Amino acid sequence: MIDCKNAGEKIHEYLDGSLDEAARRELLGHVEACVSCRARLDQWEQAVSALEGLRPIEPPATMLHQVMALVQERATNPKLVWRKLLYRVFVPASAALGLLLLLLPSSGLLHLFSSGADTTVPTSDVTSSVLGESGQALQGLANQGVDLFDTMLTSGAIAQVGVVLGACLILLAAGVLLWHLLDRERTRRMLRV
Repeated sequence: MIDCKNAGEKIHEYLDGSLDEAARRELLGHVEACVSCRARLDQWEQAVSALEGLRPIEPPATMLHQVMALVQERATNPKLVWRKLLYRVFVPASAALGLLLLLLPSSGLLHLFSSGADTTVPTSDVTSSVLGESGQALQGLANQGVDLFDTMLTSGAIAQVGVVLGACLILLAAGVLLWHLLDRERTRRMLRV
């Protein structure tokens, strides 16, 4: 049995002509009994008949030639070729390089430069007796933190981070400059507004 919730979908299918005969009869029976669904069907029928009454619009005869001329101009315009190169090659390549430079210090390669000195924090008997295994786990985490900090200091990781940030800023500035050079007119329009 169709209720008002299902009637909305069925009305669309009815107008499309995709309802089978049994569902069509069931929908029409519901629409005859339900005033709101009858009003909805009448509105949709009016909208469909109004759309069917519209005549197709013919594009101007010169439109095809204008579109083809624009396509050919864009294919041969060196500014647009460089813009495509900028967006398809330079931006992804600079993003990948920046990401690589950011991830390099944390990739584990820094341990190759560590001094090898023992920087573990001494375990106290009080910590071990009070916290038991939890204390030993916390102590291990503390040792790892000290090892990491010592490794960063001895391997020059802080300098590497500075180099990475500098390289990212240079890449960003180069990208903005290249974008400005390739699209001066749009930049001028943006600055005027």
